[in-house]
Amino acid sequence: MKRARTLIPILVSLVISNAASVQYARNEEHADRPANIGNVVPPNLACNDAAEECTGLGSSGTATAGGGTIVVKIRDGTAGSLQRVQIVTPAGGLKYVAIFGASTGGPFGGINEKGVSTGGLTRHSNDGAKTGLTESQFLALLLEKSGDAKSAVLLIKKIVEEQGRKGVTGGGGAMVGDPTEFWMVEMTGHRCVAQGPFKNDARSTNFYLAPELKPYETRPSGEKRQQRVQALLD
Repeated sequence: MKRARTLIPILVSLVISNAASVQYARNEEHADRPANIGNVVPPNLACNDAAEECTGLGSSGTATAGGGTIVVKIRDGTAGSLQRVQIVTPAGGLKYVAIFGASTGGPFGGINEKGVSTGGLTRHSNDGAKTGLTESQFLALLLEKSGDAKSAVLLIKKIVEEQGRKGVTGGGGAMVGDPTEFWMVEMTGHRCVAQGPFKNDARSTNFYLAPELKPYETRPSGEKRQQRVQALLD
């Protein structure tokens, strides 16, 4: 199935009936233009259990009409949870649009003026770090500094392996895309594995896909969601 192509980057966030929040980042030629904010309701991708956390998927190359890139993050939350979309202009960095919590927390993902987009995904491991950057901190840095998906992936890897990725779950993941390709990154507190660039479809829920990180996993979830997303993409 080929996904349709548009010419402007779009970032969408909303809360639908089961409290799943959807972020949709469209990476195309006119990444220098302001992002359009709108609403979409993809009920077949929604998670019935808010505790299951997040889902990410991407399409690129032959999987999209015209060969562009689509990166999607579905952010599950509790009933009534609200999201905030904000334009951020760092001093000396790239402008970006990102999704935050209504009052605190985030960014949980976004897209910058170069068309680099990302969304964080939860993983649970026993290899957590007590020092380093949190997911929100390195996603903000990625959006501020990265001109393409590969440089963003290398930045994540450098942060995790040299400083650590701290957080209560002990690990995480991220979808990272630009106008021509996308990657999946998985990490514990001290280890990082990147897969890509993909030229078709890929999806990720809340369990490690990289075999080298499986020994550190403590609480995998989302296998049924993974199968549902795969069925929708086929």
